[in-house]
Amino acid sequence: MEETAGLRRVDSEEVVELGYSCRVRPKKEAQKIRREIPHEEEDENNDFLVPKSLELSVKFEIRANKALIRNGINLDSEEVAVLTKGNKITIQNNTMCISECGTTRLRVLEPWSGWISWKCGRAIEWEKYTQKTGRARWVLDLASWRPSLGETGQEWEFLVSLLPFSNERIRITSYARWLDRARALAARLLILKCCSLALGISDYSQLPIIERTRGGKPYSSLFYSSGSMQQVDAQRGRRRPPNFNFNISHDGRYVVLAAETYNIVGIDVAAPESLRRLVRVHSSSSGTTETKATSAHDLIQLGKACRHTIKKKSKHKEEDDNYWERLASSTLSQGEREFIEDHHHTCPYEQSRAERFRCIWACKEAITKARGDGLACPFKSIQLDLRHGQYDQGGLDDDDDDDDDHATPLENQQPLRTFYAAAIRINDKLLHGWRVEGKVLDSSHVVAVARAPVSAVIDADGGFLATLSQRFDNIHKNSDQPAFTVLDFSDLVPRAKLPIYHAVCAADQEQLELRRSKLKRTSISDTALDRSKNHNDFLQCRIQSILSPPLEEGESEPFFKTDDSFLENSKSQAMTSSQFDPARRVSSDSTAIICLHRGFSQQMHDKEKSNSPIRRSHSIPIDLKSTTTH
Repeated sequence: MEETAGLRRVDSEEVVELGYSCRVRPKKEAQKIRREIPHEEEDENNDFLVPKSLELSVKFEIRANKALIRNGINLDSEEVAVLTKGNKITIQNNTMCISECGTTRLRVLEPWSGWISWKCGRAIEWEKYTQKTGRARWVLDLASWRPSLGETGQEWEFLVSLLPFSNERIRITSYARWLDRARALAARLLILKCCSLALGISDYSQLPIIERTRGGKPYSSLFYSSGSMQQVDAQRGRRRPPNFNFNISHDGRYVVLAAETYNIVGIDVAAPESLRRLVRVHSSSSGTTETKATSAHDLIQLGKACRHTIKKKSKHKEEDDNYWERLASSTLSQGEREFIEDHHHTCPYEQSRAERFRCIWACKEAITKARGDGLACPFKSIQLDLRHGQYDQGGLDDDDDDDDDHATPLENQQPLRTFYAAAIRINDKLLHGWRVEGKVLDSSHVVAVARAPVSAVIDADGGFLATLSQRFDNIHKNSDQPAFTVLDFSDLVPRAKLPIYHAVCAADQEQLELRRSKLKRTSISDTALDRSKNHNDFLQCRIQSILSPPLEEGESEPFFKTDDSFLENSKSQAMTSSQFDPARRVSSDSTAIICLHRGFSQQMHDKEKSNSPIRRSHSIPIDLKSTTTH
């Protein structure tokens, strides 16, 4: 782990830091395994052939309780339709636009035409796509996760229990901040889900052992806990994807995963430095940096920090710019510095210098994580020719077909915030067969994905190379970048265990409501008792029971004051002493509040003689002179 001027450099794969059960096998053993694997030819029929182009549209299922389709991408646009959970629509594939408020929108084609937030749902066949192709682009938003009881609840314990190895569970609890533990858990479950779909093994405990290269790149080994690769393939009736590999990253509010079948893949997500700072400030003020057994307060503060970063973008601009300037000398080439400074000549939309720096940083991280050398490759040795737009064989994507039925003036005003590397050099040597692409997500997070031929892998021990059965350097099968799918923790639970997961979530929510009700009653009691210390002239007991009749419309609970208005308020809501039943007792769910006032019984007697109307209330005053109270 390396830190450069406050920015944490991750190794080749952050999963290494997260503590996977990994073994580095001797080189001779790995080579022997590799020779036993039949290598497939390029033209041979294969179960995992990937189409050169993606479908133009996909079926989209609404997961949120309420979702709005708007005519434009901004929040002030006219509402077209209101959808509820379970509704299905058709969206344009891989088309994402950023609104002025910083949220990502997807284009709706049917049955309405408009734009919808990408977090409202997901593609219906996202699991089938990974099962069929072995590819994945997944995003998990931690800021939207709200475990009812945090780390003390059954939901957290259940999710941790899904991890097959005990040392993984131990490493999760070793992180100081709860937010880091949540990120570690999300990263593990994303990888388990991806391996489960790609390898056709539903039971996480039967998945192959996750190993890592010397540079720290994790991979799914050929060794299974239930037997050899050949035995497992025979049982599940399908072959292992030829070059199946994955990569994962987390920063800010997102945990992202990329998986490929033929090419080597690396992924990185970069959050604004101002967001990192706000999260650190909130965590320090709440004490979560020093306490391990905390609630989900970190996640709440993360969501607040994300919203604050979007609303106060101009305020944080100078802070973010100063941050990247401190790193420029050690990470950027001269051409990359010019790209950041002269960006207004090439970028079709407004973009801060800090965001342009994050684009470069994320691309370089993704490249080193794809190769597998990690920290051994200095960032300054990587030179990128970064351009904006969508990848089109090394040129800008200027395909503006006026006859497109789906084209709108809005798209021309708000182009896709995507970028790609037209040329990649390491130590002044041009790399061939590489493809690096990225996009700007909401909250100014930048995600970049690097794909490379097998020949680019750096694996000193040969264990990772032994898992790659197709060695031809060809990238045309993966020409298109799959769209990112937003997932939540319920998507990462095996289908057989989903009923249990929903049950423990419901139990945690019920327990939370019970705690809140008790806390509310306790706070009322404590507040009144504290105030009674300053009112030595009062002697009054007010018993509030849940069995008392409810307040009538327009009535409110009595409150305490230090002047004579307090007495008038007590008189107006009092009941006669004859209406009080001495046999009635305060239940465990009731709250007793005691205040002091002299001569209370005499005032109650005056109230009876005045024959004024009396309201029924929760508050039942008692003359303590006629009772024995200590």
